[in-house]
Amino acid sequence: MWMNCLRRKADRKGSSFKVFSRGADKSSLASYIRLFEPMVIKALKQYTVTSDVQLQCRVLLLLSQLVQLRVNYCLLDSDQIFLGFVLKQFEFIEEGQIPHAEELIPRIFYFLVHLSYEKHHSKCIIGVPKVIQLCDGLMASGQSPVTHCIPALVPVVEDVFLVRGTSSASSFDLKELETQREVLVSMLLRLVEYHQVLELLSVVLNESHDSEERWRRWSRQVVDTLLPLLAQGRVRLESRAAQHSLQRVLTSVAPCVLRPVDSLLRTLFSEVSLVHSTTVAMERWLGMVLAILLLLISQGKEEVVLARLEELDLCLPFTSSLERHDPLNVAATMPKCKQQPPEQIMARFLMQVLGLVSNHIHCSVYSPLAGEESLYLQEQFSHFLLYCIYMFESGSYCRVATAVMQMVQQGKEMGRDPNSCLPIDDINSLFLELAPKCPMLMFKWCYLLTLVNFSDQTFWAQILRTQPHDLILEQGPVQAESCGPSPCINLEVVRKLGTILYCDYCENMNDAKQLTWLLVNHIQEVVSLSSELPRTGTYCCCT
Repeated sequence: MWMNCLRRKADRKGSSFKVFSRGADKSSLASYIRLFEPMVIKALKQYTVTSDVQLQCRVLLLLSQLVQLRVNYCLLDSDQIFLGFVLKQFEFIEEGQIPHAEELIPRIFYFLVHLSYEKHHSKCIIGVPKVIQLCDGLMASGQSPVTHCIPALVPVVEDVFLVRGTSSASSFDLKELETQREVLVSMLLRLVEYHQVLELLSVVLNESHDSEERWRRWSRQVVDTLLPLLAQGRVRLESRAAQHSLQRVLTSVAPCVLRPVDSLLRTLFSEVSLVHSTTVAMERWLGMVLAILLLLISQGKEEVVLARLEELDLCLPFTSSLERHDPLNVAATMPKCKQQPPEQIMARFLMQVLGLVSNHIHCSVYSPLAGEESLYLQEQFSHFLLYCIYMFESGSYCRVATAVMQMVQQGKEMGRDPNSCLPIDDINSLFLELAPKCPMLMFKWCYLLTLVNFSDQTFWAQILRTQPHDLILEQGPVQAESCGPSPCINLEVVRKLGTILYCDYCENMNDAKQLTWLLVNHIQEVVSLSSELPRTGTYCCCT
């Protein structure tokens, strides 16, 4: 944090003053300081008679810099009139009577934190407990935590956790410091739904590695507080910064706290009590899914995760509310969880996420009042597709990939048990309609389909813009039936990327039927773009 840098700079500047004092008369140094003392006194008086928040911020910044330069604050405010005025401001701040409080509050607390190192007749001018008490007062004032409490906590947390606690401190000071840290952690956990607090908690956890016991204790407190809020959709994950903060704090906790993965699975499969009718609710839920899924992929092995999933006897999270908000009719085709292997439960969960989120994005982008409210949800969904692609392509979750593949194949066959079928055609229809609006989502979905061996020519013909006709080679030569480039640039992107994917799929599967269909209908595209790596392999197969 930049506060450490300021502290080190202040130490260097302080040492330079010491060098100067050793080589010059102390009276000359005092006269040098008195040159700018009238200006500082005037600034202090101006602070008390103005309501200009910008001016007050500059005065506080000036005082903070002077205190860091080891200027005796008592010479500037001997009767502590200015400090009393600043503390009196908190009454108006807590009542919401000061505009732009989010700018003034952090300046006040940076000033108070630096002032806590100063002493007046061997007594602290203001102690850290008093500063923490002021933070607690802002929290209890009922004002918005984003504008009042969190800006106050940032300088205090940085100072207490990153600056204080040197080896020269006495045992009593260290014990008091430990108490102050525990109080601050408790305050942060009360505001854990805000991503700014998640960022602070990740800093706290990273700085607690010097004590294994403390790191584990705080990690346990963070996990026990955060996971239930994630399951309830109360953590504000409707921005990229919030998602990054959540991932940072989850990767900062002690690994032993997340083992076994029971708490993660319970959060992932927690029953969704709220209908995801708003984009914000969907963003929070999908943000939770992304965070938990990333932990399971990066830190857990498939056999361990599936074994715990089977032992916990968890079911899919969507129950009665899904019947009215499930365009894929997954609820009607869901057998009891006890009758399913754990890999099928995980596979069905992934496909449910795909269906529900794609349907919500489809409704958003085609709404007459559509704006940019679903852009971040599309970004989240793109990351989810990438996670699924990694799980299936890397082989880290091969049992889940096999289960998805079986469901996709069974969903295309007639005469199967309807409980085992996946409505893959409905999901494909949603993505095909999303292609003109969200081409990269369509491309990643196609990539995912190649990994689960989905070769339905009706679907791929729509991706590659192939005119429908019967491919019967015995009836004589067949003309190429490609529709050519699309007038829509997004559909043209989908067509070219889809052609590359299908070439790669045909080469890997070594399927003569699929390759023949591709070359008969799209030989010009294959030849004109033969420099692409997958198409190079396809071209070699043809020759």
